[in-house]
Amino acid sequence: MIVESAGGKDNNVLELARTHFGSNSKDFITAVDESNVIVVKEFAETDTGKEIEKSARALEAALLKEGIREIRIAYGTIVHEIKGSQPFLQGSQDGTGCRQNLLR
Repeated sequence: MIVESAGGKDNNVLELARTHFGSNSKDFITAVDESNVIVVKEFAETDTGKEIEKSARALEAALLKEGIREIRIAYGTIVHEIKGSQPFLQGSQDGTGCRQNLLR
């Protein structure tokens, strides 16, 4: 899921999303920039698109409850396996001179 908010970093969407989804170590939640938060959530193999929509609507309700308006949530389909994973960052081992290859 990608969560976009009009208020940017002033409205703590990142912290609220982390609180909402709890501490599942297999979920990944991070800020992409000031207005966008990405959520990679683990689902069971038997889950369907309805589970993703339910999760997105629950997050939307939680954000609205906290007074955050003007949000958009985009989500895709469930991926059961990621094949041929490659490192996202290229450059030196200490991270200097790296560039992000998020889209290949």
